Amino acid sequence: MMSDELLTFAALGTKATNLDLQIKMKQMDIKEAKTQDELYELSCQLISLVEEKTRCIYNIMELTQKHFLPN
Repeated sequence: MMSDELLTFAALGTKATNLDLQIKMKQMDIKEAKTQDELYELSCQLISLVEEKTRCIYNIMELTQKHFLPN
């Protein structure tokens, strides 16, 4: 793997870890939601975080496949 790709791989891994922590915090916020509107807003935010983490993991898998799996 080239050094730029290693940096990208590391950055994606760090981003995925940070998103995981944000997701856990958002789940705790959802448990404490007091109104339906608050629950709806927090749920939308959680969905966005999960989508972003999924894209990040997909990019990690794509980068890994490119360098470590045979064609």
